[in-house]
Amino acid sequence: MTDHEEKQERIREALAGHPVNPGQNWAVSNDKHKILFCWMQKVGCTFFRQVFINLHREGITEAHPSTLAGKHQKFLEILHSAEWNKVVFYREPLSRFLSGWKDKCRGTRRNYCKHVFGGPNVTCVDAIFLLKDMNPQTLDGHFHPQVQHCNGLTRPILDNIYTMVEELKDHNSTRHAVRKMLQPFELTDEQLERVLSTGEDVHAHATNANTILMQYYQDPQLVGIIVKYFIEDYKVFQIQAPDFAQTALYGLRERNDPYALSDEEMQQLGLPLTPPASTTIHQVDSSSAPGTTADLILLNAALANDSSMDVRGFHVGFVFIGFCFHLYGVGAGWGASLGTVFGGHNLVPNNKNVTG
Repeated sequence: MTDHEEKQERIREALAGHPVNPGQNWAVSNDKHKILFCWMQKVGCTFFRQVFINLHREGITEAHPSTLAGKHQKFLEILHSAEWNKVVFYREPLSRFLSGWKDKCRGTRRNYCKHVFGGPNVTCVDAIFLLKDMNPQTLDGHFHPQVQHCNGLTRPILDNIYTMVEELKDHNSTRHAVRKMLQPFELTDEQLERVLSTGEDVHAHATNANTILMQYYQDPQLVGIIVKYFIEDYKVFQIQAPDFAQTALYGLRERNDPYALSDEEMQQLGLPLTPPASTTIHQVDSSSAPGTTADLILLNAALANDSSMDVRGFHVGFVFIGFCFHLYGVGAGWGASLGTVFGGHNLVPNNKNVTG
């Protein structure tokens, strides 16, 4: 059996029993260059669609990126062909969810936020706690698991059908991945720069979520919810959770938190069940919860001001100090109330370190 025949056999085995349902998320170059690209929402999809449009404008491809929706036989032929390059990019789920929330709940497309989370101004914390009870099968494409895109993705399919599977981490890694994908087109440097140029619509979708992850995931429970919800993405794409997220996950297990991952889920992440000796776990005191309706109103009001997210613990604290001074007087209860703010929602860890 030749190498080509062996590859065809591996493709056939990977697709055996797998339903084929071509949807909208496919860009096909043409029969000459033979590139089948699957794009996903919040994985640079606006940028990639623009790249394929630019290829057409350069006269390199015969048509705009076409959809394979309804073209079952053509889609089946391409999937089974060892001659076509199949490309898919993916993103670390904590970053992808945050990017989706910032775009849809803090950008100009607030109807999306209302459609998914029930309101146009839902905070990131509230969105995550709402997400945990949602059905991933019916969730909007900007938020449902990446393995549910591209006609369904499994490890055997990625290993045997796709010729390029890469994680997008930042602007530079994205441009590098696209350059690699476009190699069959044999573009000149000038052509490549024009193809990679993007318009205002692409920049409007950029949220730079990777650079602010720790700012939004200070509460370990938020990390636990997102990782658990998207555990299949981590497993199938073999994604390594960020260091701060790993520390948060060990902290949840240390205190038997309801949002801690199970042993099986930790193994799916490729993490040992006990933290390495170098891991410092920041314990969060959640024993004191906000005790009054006024506490919750003030806390939610402060969190709704997303622009102060990086210092929200201090912001909320000063709001509470003023509130308690007004209600109780200077000497009564402000310290306890401030402790409630910092402890009740696990926003700012205390200084107690436990080395595991």
